[in-house]
Amino acid sequence: EESLSYLMPCLAQRFGEKETLEPSEELRLLAVELLTLTVEVCGKHLAPYLNEMINILQRTIVDPFPDVKRESCKCVVSLAKCVPEHFHMQAESLVKPLMQTITHQHSRVRVSVVEATGAVIQHGSGKNVDDVLSHLAQRLFDDSPQVRKAVAAVVGGWLLNMRDRYSYFHKLIPLLLSSTTDEIPEIRLLAADLWKQVGAQWEQENEDDIKDKMDFLLTPPLHYPPGVERPGLGCRELVVRNLGRLVPAISHDVTDWLVPTRGRTS
Repeated sequence: EESLSYLMPCLAQRFGEKETLEPSEELRLLAVELLTLTVEVCGKHLAPYLNEMINILQRTIVDPFPDVKRESCKCVVSLAKCVPEHFHMQAESLVKPLMQTITHQHSRVRVSVVEATGAVIQHGSGKNVDDVLSHLAQRLFDDSPQVRKAVAAVVGGWLLNMRDRYSYFHKLIPLLLSSTTDEIPEIRLLAADLWKQVGAQWEQENEDDIKDKMDFLLTPPLHYPPGVERPGLGCRELVVRNLGRLVPAISHDVTDWLVPTRGRTS
């Protein structure tokens, strides 16, 4: 902690300028690893150096070296968790470099970017959700199961924990429900479990509004398909209450020129 006043200006000068001065990929990676370690060790003591941290990460996220990108994303996640009360003021500036990197050819980089995006939006001001949703929606069609799994986990986490989640239910719910039909069983199970948690949490938070339905709508409808588990009341209510805002998007995507998009929408 006593060394931060020497360390941070040095790293910022070397890696936080428009043109990175360090030509060696290995040294750039070691520098970002040092930055991650500094976050983990110093935690809240880094708050006065948040500007320097953000400037460095803006550059290193788009570094040509894939391992530097991944380590930078790891550092973003740690920083967001360590200083959330300060991070939200600067989080917006990380969205652009992350979205520039989310289509990287290496799947492990894409996973790291998705996870970092989750932390940035979760601990940010909430203004940039719309800036990342279309990019995450595209990752639902990613060839890598690990990337699709990361998207499901991030979207589920937002639906459960994001402060302004009620404002974005109609945009986030379709992404999570799309993952419940993924071709990989592990991803389907993860998405289904998260969806149950979201519904149960909403049900608990809105118990007074749906008390009558909780008391009387206990059995499935007469002609409900046999052998099919019915979603909980909270899940059903979330879909019903957001249906008016979901249908226009569904109507648009069901006529998309891409077959996978039409399939997911159906």
